[in-house]
Order: sequence, then C-alpha cells, then structure tokens
Amino acid sequence: PEQHDLVVLGGGPVGVSLARAVRGLSVALVAHERRAAVNQNGFDVRVYALSPGNVAFLKELGAWQAIAEDRRVPVHTMRIYGDDASSLEFDAYAAGVSELAWIVEDALLQEALWVGLEVDVFAPAQCELLTLQPQEAVLQLRDGRQLAAKLVVGADGADSFVRAQAGIAVTDNEYGQSALVANFRCEAPHANTAWQWFQRGAVLAFLPLR
Repeated sequence: PEQHDLVVLGGGPVGVSLARAVRGLSVALVAHERRAAVNQNGFDVRVYALSPGNVAFLKELGAWQAIAEDRRVPVHTMRIYGDDASSLEFDAYAAGVSELAWIVEDALLQEALWVGLEVDVFAPAQCELLTLQPQEAVLQLRDGRQLAAKLVVGADGADSFVRAQAGIAVTDNEYGQSALVANFRCEAPHANTAWQWFQRGAVLAFLPLR
C-alpha cells in the first residue's frame, strides 16, 4: 500500500480544510470528484454563515483570500423572532466588532479550498474496504489502489463510509421537515441584515448576499 501519515476521506469544506491545515505530514485526500471551476455570474443557493473564528482559520489557510471580495458578505445586524412577541437583535457596531458573521456561497468556498491544495489527491475515487490494523489503517479503493495511514479521518458526510467500516454505531432520527432554498433580488437595500423567524418548529431565514 501507498504509505501516508494521514488519509482524509471527503472532498467537502471540512475534509479539504483539514488536508490544507496539516503541516509537515504526508497527507492524502480521497474524494468522489474534483471540484470544477465555478460560474461566477450566478448565485449558489447553498450558503454558509461563518463566524469570525471560521474566517480567521480560512485566512490562515490562504483560502479566504481566494474568494472574490464582493462575494464575501458581512452580517452587521441579526434580527431574530420567536413564536410570540419575543425578539432578539444583535448589532456589530454596538458590540464593537466589524461584523457578526460572514455569508459565503458553498461553491465559492469549496473552490477556494481546492485551489492550491498541496496534498496527494485521489479523485474521482470510490472506497471499497477499510481495514483497521494494530499500527495503521489500510484503505482499499475500487480501482485496486491501496492507501495505508496511521490516521484515517472520515469527513465523508451523513452516510459515512469510514464510520460504517469502523463499526461506529449511529441512530438516525428524521426531522419530518422539508426545506425550500432560493435567491431573491431585493427592492430595497438589505443593509447587511440577517433575519430569522422560529415559529412552532418552522424556521424562516433571510441571509444577505451582495
């Protein structure tokens, strides 16, 4: 088997961030596919609200700087409403900070993380078998290649191959909910405000984009 210190399964933000953050070790990243270039003209309907701590970490990786500045949208105010007349409001100016969070599109974040990734990448790749041995784990890929590592990280989603192969038990609970996600054009400036309503289990949120 090809030897590595660390093998990360999963090509999403968590897995790629970890692969980029590790220094001084031999790292392999295994993913279903390589991230393709993003169409910068449209908007991704999936977005992340990133805390300042998240952003500081992404800056250390050099990924934050790879996202176009006008697509990194700061949240200056949050307005949150409950079932009754209760409400909360958070304001960056009142808190003495430049922003409360940042809104970033999923596709742009993932592209920024993949650009400049300096590890051994196996993608597209399908995992066949994970064997846990006393001193290492051996990952068998469907095309016959084998990877051995002292540590294997499963960042491969809700139906994790690593978790199943390692025999880690899990209990699934359905939310019994559906979601609708869309982008809207504002008639008036949104003033970098995030709005959220929590009403009898249903959630409605408006997050600002450029």
